[in-house]
Amino acid sequence: MKHILPNSLNLMLTLYLEDQFSHAYDIAERILTADQPSGLAMYVKALCLHRFGQHNLSANLMLELENKEAALNAYDFRYPLLLQQGNSGWLQRYHSRLEQFYRCYHTDGFVISYPKSGRTWLRLMIGIYLLKEVRAEAIEIYELTSNNPDWPTVDVSHDDYPMWKPVDSIVADKTAYQHNRVLLLVRDPRDVIVSFYFQYTKRGDKKLANDSSFNGSMADFIRHDIGGLPSIVRFMNIWAQQRHVPDSFQICRYESLRNKPADELTKVLEFLGWINPDPEHVKNAVKQCEFSRMKKMEKKNKFKNTRLSPPKDGDPEGYKVRKGVVGGYRKYLSDEDIRWVNDYLNAHLDDYFAYYKNLA
Repeated sequence: MKHILPNSLNLMLTLYLEDQFSHAYDIAERILTADQPSGLAMYVKALCLHRFGQHNLSANLMLELENKEAALNAYDFRYPLLLQQGNSGWLQRYHSRLEQFYRCYHTDGFVISYPKSGRTWLRLMIGIYLLKEVRAEAIEIYELTSNNPDWPTVDVSHDDYPMWKPVDSIVADKTAYQHNRVLLLVRDPRDVIVSFYFQYTKRGDKKLANDSSFNGSMADFIRHDIGGLPSIVRFMNIWAQQRHVPDSFQICRYESLRNKPADELTKVLEFLGWINPDPEHVKNAVKQCEFSRMKKMEKKNKFKNTRLSPPKDGDPEGYKVRKGVVGGYRKYLSDEDIRWVNDYLNAHLDDYFAYYKNLA
């Protein structure tokens, strides 16, 4: 069931996030003038005042609100990324916090993963299952599900973007997801780090991480403080420790998805809120998203305006859909690097993910 805010608050938030600041401000004022205490109304009023140039008044109102009610602080989890990207102004921080609150409040279930864990493949299978065919909007499952009142609203996320900031900046508090279902999609960190190295260096991620000066080898990258193996392990460990925070939590392993895609997709759909998924539609979604077909979709730029697009230089290692194999890291990592990675995982990865430890 979709979460429901009172109509006036929902309209106020929607108008604000659609840049209709005057209308949003008017609703906030009406709510507060009617003696209806609302932290959200105060919050939107403060943001609108800042946009109207009344910066001191806005800052004072936000300070008053934070002294009274700290609940919205849980939605500040994107702020460390703004800092890393040099985009940490007052408005950017508080706008981002409200944006994340709105997204979490209007979403029933999240599919969360570290990059290169199979998220694009899974989200496309979900979208095709719902639409029964390949259409451009199949990959945009938040928009697809939020616009249908009969479906649970599902979003896909890299959470606080752990791959684009120093490992110590990865956020450990998952309170923002306390009212949501969370499906955590995980993959062998050895395969993830190899695949993400190519994305980081060939698809613009190091620029998004404000790390354009990095020109190291794969051996350098696996040890790198931004996006390297320590970041993957910290991200996974945090979720292992915080898995009881969401309303519901489930793991989906990429390796299981590759081995038995129809069975795993059925489990995913059931967890996200679709009761008794139709086996034929599941089978169709799996077929339409076979690896060879995904490669063709990317080459043809089937999903314009998404990151599922071919590299400009045509480098096969620069494709979003690269290999998709299990254990492919052995082709790219030296014996010494594999030993280092294995030792690191055995020493630092939470035992909740024991199946990725002690591997040869």
